[in-house]
Amino acid sequence: AEVNAYGPGDLDNMFRGIADGNWDQYSPVIHSAPSDYFKRKNKKSKVDDSDVKLGGPWIVTFENFLTELEAAQMIVLGYEQGFERSTDVGSMKLDG
Repeated sequence: AEVNAYGPGDLDNMFRGIADGNWDQYSPVIHSAPSDYFKRKNKKSKVDDSDVKLGGPWIVTFENFLTELEAAQMIVLGYEQGFERSTDVGSMKLDG
């Protein structure tokens, strides 16, 4: 039998944990959150929710997810694997 990785409400709980400081080491920024999000409960958290747009889906970025060294190493490994910068993103769509 298949087991779901997430049950009802689990993903929302994960994002609320991020908002409450559980992932502060990565400097999260909350860009969008459900309308029932009224700022973080943990006032000591370093989460940036100063410009959150309410009423949308959770959108969070991590400003320090990788160190400079880790990011540089990923670029090196990509070159070693033959990855190249994309030069064609396809034709322009009607919405830009």
